[in-house]
Amino acid sequence: MVWWYLESHESPWFAKETLRKHLYITASSSHANPPAVVPNVISGGSYRDKPRDGKPFQLKYEFKGHTGAVYTVQFSPSGLLLGSGSFDKTVRIWDTATTQKELAVLKSHTLNISDLCWTTDSATLLSGAYDQTCKTWDVETLRLTGSFEAEGFVQCVGWDHNGEFGLFKSVICENSNIFFYGTSRNVLAMIDIRAPQLSATPVSPTTSTSSDAPASILIRNDAMVNTLYVSRDGVHVTTGDSLGALKVWDVRNRRSIVTVSNELSKKPISNIVVGRRYGTSGTATG
Repeated sequence: MVWWYLESHESPWFAKETLRKHLYITASSSHANPPAVVPNVISGGSYRDKPRDGKPFQLKYEFKGHTGAVYTVQFSPSGLLLGSGSFDKTVRIWDTATTQKELAVLKSHTLNISDLCWTTDSATLLSGAYDQTCKTWDVETLRLTGSFEAEGFVQCVGWDHNGEFGLFKSVICENSNIFFYGTSRNVLAMIDIRAPQLSATPVSPTTSTSSDAPASILIRNDAMVNTLYVSRDGVHVTTGDSLGALKVWDVRNRRSIVTVSNELSKKPISNIVVGRRYGTSGTATG
């Protein structure tokens, strides 16, 4: 397990994934005085059921609707909605602020959903699935707005929340137009939804150069990309892979600039969680 440390407040709310068909929301019984130091990046194991203040989590809500195992859950940045993806091939949106009810069932994927990610304004939801596609959804109209083919099972997805990527010199904007995904075929790719017709930029002799490839950039890793985190500078992406390597990529140069092994065992890295620093007012400072 690899850890970075950072001062932060910890949210009292946790969405818990389960291999059953239900989704549970739990909350710590106390969060008034969070610890001064918490993990900033966690790869590998989980501490989600082990509150550090010694007080147990309590069941708050139980959401029922999925007909298959729930594989991924993500709160919207607004905190009002929860997205979930399942082996039943659907993405579902839940109201977590008032009714605690299912608001929508989004159907288009043909295999299980592996990952979800919201834009910063909570207006668009990105989904990745084992049908080798990434899809974007308009949350207000509940319509599919884009579908992008990938090479291999999509394991993870993430928006470039900063909205400015060095290659395109785009200005900072409210709505993200660029996202990244990782796949079972060792691919880390970047998609610009404004220009899906752009061909992939090759970084190795085996990289696809098809003229209709939707990837603006496609990078070959040496192992399956299980999880990723897009830095807010819009330039660096951190990945965790099946060979137990945590890598930081400079997407401008299409190269890994830092590689750290997951302990001596080099067990596969399944998830990366990144915390953020907060000032006394509760606003993000980094």
